[in-house]
Parts: sequence; C-alpha cells; structure tokens
Amino acid sequence: MKNIQSILQLIILMLLLTFVSSPVFSKDSALKFKATITEIERLATGDSQIIVSLISDSSDFDIPLTIKADTKIGSNGQKISLSELETGDYIEVRAFFSVAGIVAEEIEFYSESCYQFDTRVATYSE
Repeated sequence: MKNIQSILQLIILMLLLTFVSSPVFSKDSALKFKATITEIERLATGDSQIIVSLISDSSDFDIPLTIKADTKIGSNGQKISLSELETGDYIEVRAFFSVAGIVAEEIEFYSESCYQFDTRVATYSE
C-alpha cells in the first residue's frame, strides 16, 4: 500500500512539473540563496562551475552553479574575480534556471559564517 501511495505521489509530481515547467524554468524565474562554496572548476566551454552547499538543520544540499563571463562577483561593494573565491567561502547568489542548469547572475562574498544569516532559499521575480 505504501508503494502505491509513493507511485501516485510521483505521478502527480511529474504531471505538476509538466504543466508548470515553462514558467518555472524561464529566465524570469530567479533564485536568491546563501551557501558555502565546496568546489570551483573551469569548464572546457570557457565558463566555470562552482558547487555550493546550502546549509540547513537537517542536512547539507549541494548544487552546481554555472558561472558565465558576465556573472557579477563582488565583496563589500567592490568587484572581484572568480579566482579570488575559495572553497569554504560564504556567498549570496542571485541565479536563474536555464536548460543547462542553474546560472549565477550575481555572487556576493561574505567574510562571516553562513550561520550568521538566514539560509532559507527564496524565489522572487524582478
């Protein structure tokens, strides 16, 4: 019986995603969240990718972010380069969904611990 409920829930979720996938994955749908950098790598396409960890009470959740050449990266109002970020740094990210995944539009570096600010994921539209 429990398996049937799980299957029905999965089917409902798939149907829901089918109907809302266009608005959810358009560039107009933006994300804003705070996280810790766990990995930084250069991609063969010329872009870069960082893996960030969203910290919660229950568990950490790692997500990959694509960093484009036009991604704005800053610290205390000053522009910095991606090479100045390191694993373990605390950041706030504004990003959007694309076909290729989550693309960062803006990254703000924080010198304070992630535990000192709210780490809930918030979605917003501009």
